[in-house]
Amino acid sequence: MEKQPNRWLILAAAIFINISLGAGYMWSLFQGPLQQAHGWTDNISWAYSISFAMVPISMIIFGPKVDQIGGKKIVFLSGVLFGIGMIATGFITQQSFFKLMGSVLLLIIIICSFFMEKAPEQSSTTIISSSTDQTPKVMLKTQKFWLLWLIYTLATTGGMMLIGHAAGIVTEYSLGNAAVIIMLCAAFNTG
Repeated sequence: MEKQPNRWLILAAAIFINISLGAGYMWSLFQGPLQQAHGWTDNISWAYSISFAMVPISMIIFGPKVDQIGGKKIVFLSGVLFGIGMIATGFITQQSFFKLMGSVLLLIIIICSFFMEKAPEQSSTTIISSSTDQTPKVMLKTQKFWLLWLIYTLATTGGMMLIGHAAGIVTEYSLGNAAVIIMLCAAFNTG
């Protein structure tokens, strides 16, 4: 009999990975100091925007690959790219914090990737379908898809804009310690 993976360990690893990726939420804490240190303009916000725009693009490209090559390899690759991106930011900005954070996050995500397992095959061969099932090509031609996509895009864009400037908002309205509030927002957005 094949040994079953510990699902709780997989869940814990997935939570650590998501929390690690939540480091992107800290952008607003660094934006102001980076602008002041290097004389950069508000155009620095594009770095944050491009970074988060890559998330859905990578999901579209690599999502189907998970079943083909396995989640371990995809998460491993993601951890390497995410960590290297942070470390490279440290070299570009001369900020050792980014180098340290990138190294730590790279290690956490890579270690956690080894705990990822493919979901077990369903024991039942019953396939549930309905008359509304469509292929992706047909789905892309429907108005409902594009309306839903527009709603998703507008909602996430607004949310990401808010997160990208959260430190300034927290400071402007004296809501407390910006780092703590952003950390809490990131943690609650993990699930």
